[in-house]
Amino acid sequence: MLLNLANAIIRIFGKRTTEYGFIEYFWIGLGIISLIVLFKFLFKMSTAQKISIGEITRLEEKTVFGKNRFSLKLKNGKKRNLGNFKDQNELAKVRELFSKIGIAYCSIKP
Repeated sequence: MLLNLANAIIRIFGKRTTEYGFIEYFWIGLGIISLIVLFKFLFKMSTAQKISIGEITRLEEKTVFGKNRFSLKLKNGKKRNLGNFKDQNELAKVRELFSKIGIAYCSIKP
């Protein structure tokens, strides 16, 4: 994303708006999309390896293109994506573990 953003700035910098063609407008759009995605990754997603139980508010399940995606919703408003589970047995164990320690489970339907 940083490379896309830098390339968009380089392409646009120093040109007058009357000289813009299709490519320049394409790079403006790509730069805006890169800014939005970069904002999401920096401020809405967590990459912490270790998260204390007190920081977790709930376990979320979301179906995207027919696949179940799991994430942890944290108290600071960020989300931490979890990997995929091997089978339903493993998923049931995770749900049971979270219910035992008092963390709510939430299924989000699109």
